[in-house]
Amino acid sequence: MIEHSHAEMNEGQAAFDRFRKAVKTIATVPKSAVIARSVRMAKNEQTSKPVGSKASKQLSNKGSSKSQKSVAGSALTQRPSSKKK
Repeated sequence: MIEHSHAEMNEGQAAFDRFRKAVKTIATVPKSAVIARSVRMAKNEQTSKPVGSKASKQLSNKGSSKSQKSVAGSALTQRPSSKKK
């Protein structure tokens, strides 16, 4: 296994647990604050590949709440398209 110096690059249950905790925290942010932030967000900002991968897993997890899936879906909409031109 390749070791990375960044905590967000670690894979496995511990990484998933951190992601799930972050999603729960994010889900408590008022919708108006999220909308205000998205309006200010630069067009070139994108969700990283590791976060996109974890968001995808969160969407397919049957135990995820509606708000958790909403946040994960939002993260995935900020990933570049995987379609090749």
